[in-house]
Amino acid sequence: MMKLENTIRVAAVLAVVLTTMLWRASPAYATACTAVAPSYPYFGVDVFASGPRSFSQCSPAGLSLATSGTDGAFGSGSAMAFATLGSLGAKATATNTAPTGSSGNAFGEGIANFADVFPVFVASTAPTSILFSFSLAGGITSSGSGFAGIDAEMSAFTGSGLGLGSAAQLQSPGTATLLVPLEIGENNILLIGLLTANADASPSFGSATSDFATTLFISKVQLLDSNGNVIQDLTLTDALGNTLQVGEVPEPATYALILAGLGVIGFVARRNLR
Repeated sequence: MMKLENTIRVAAVLAVVLTTMLWRASPAYATACTAVAPSYPYFGVDVFASGPRSFSQCSPAGLSLATSGTDGAFGSGSAMAFATLGSLGAKATATNTAPTGSSGNAFGEGIANFADVFPVFVASTAPTSILFSFSLAGGITSSGSGFAGIDAEMSAFTGSGLGLGSAAQLQSPGTATLLVPLEIGENNILLIGLLTANADASPSFGSATSDFATTLFISKVQLLDSNGNVIQDLTLTDALGNTLQVGEVPEPATYALILAGLGVIGFVARRNLR
């Protein structure tokens, strides 16, 4: 009974936390995707591009999505995003071909997220904690009136009412950590990742690219003692047997398959739109 009550409590908090994070990213995305919360694991991707073109998808399994479009004389934009358990990727481009004094922007935006709950049982009476390390790789380029940005967020919580944990944000390539104190007995750790890449170009022949398709990922999960020393590396598995992906970005062959899948999805989406 206690385990069921904990699961229900975690699910309720997941819905609130996830909705808040997604609204910060994009109101349209939050409206489209939070309908499936609080089921977990949870994955969502959303892509916007000049046209205007917009596609959203939510799933209990990893997924990917891509789109591109042209907005009359103003230029073009594209976006892609993919989500797996522990790894996110997003890319956006924008190119404006309108002269100075025109109205209308070219744009692209890709958003990806995942959320899952991992049970961890602590038998020791000594204080322990879990340290999540995550990295963001990619780059931003722009010219003329173009602007590009990136926002990567990770958060991890546990304890009664999910009151223990931390959150961290990266807005450029780098690394960050999350420290989650553990309680004696059963812990349900809620882990959430969110990645948003955007590009915008106003008139005067500007262009921009935010390329973080190679990705936001969990690099290490470690169990620490009360002094912050590493006891061991951890492998986390959720209640359905899904294992949290830890390590570098996908191998080139795997990444090629992801991009191929994005191309197929984009083609089908464009055909259906017609």
